[in-house]
Amino acid sequence: MRVASIVTSLLVLATGLGSAQAAEEEPASGMARRAVQERLYRPRHELRLGLAYLPQDAFYKAAGPEHAYTARFNDWFAWEALRVGYFATFDTDLRRRAASEFGKKGDPYEKVEYMALMHVQVTPFYGRSTFLNQAIVRHEMYLTGGGGVVGWKGAEVALPDGRAKRPGGPAAVADAGLGFRLQT
Repeated sequence: MRVASIVTSLLVLATGLGSAQAAEEEPASGMARRAVQERLYRPRHELRLGLAYLPQDAFYKAAGPEHAYTARFNDWFAWEALRVGYFATFDTDLRRRAASEFGKKGDPYEKVEYMALMHVQVTPFYGRSTFLNQAIVRHEMYLTGGGGVVGWKGAEVALPDGRAKRPGGPAAVADAGLGFRLQT
């Protein structure tokens, strides 16, 4: 019993000393200390070349190159001044089956042809991780929102006097999303 009370007293004493030491280390402002990882890269301008894939439509898919320029004002705020892309479209098996089963010769669906967008990016999260304990990977997650123009290929429609093509053309769009950037 006496040994248990001695061990308990030592634990209480050690805990009290630890908290007293921690209280002495706090800054005069009263705020707790933080560990902040400084960014290794601070790019001010970013050019991006990439490939885009648009899988949203059940009747066709689109793929093509996209290019973007982003101006970064600080670690958390950026403006994607221009993002452009041009797309080739591919019918899905669902579209081919519908055409063969219902005898439709034309293509009644509008399809994305190009896009030109602008976005604002806010980057509240930055971190550093290890990959398989072999390499350090820096990453950031950002929120993005903006708008622009999307160009549509017109749909073919059958009219009483024969086949006609409904005009496509540009349409205004707005979007918001979440992005993830890796840096090695």
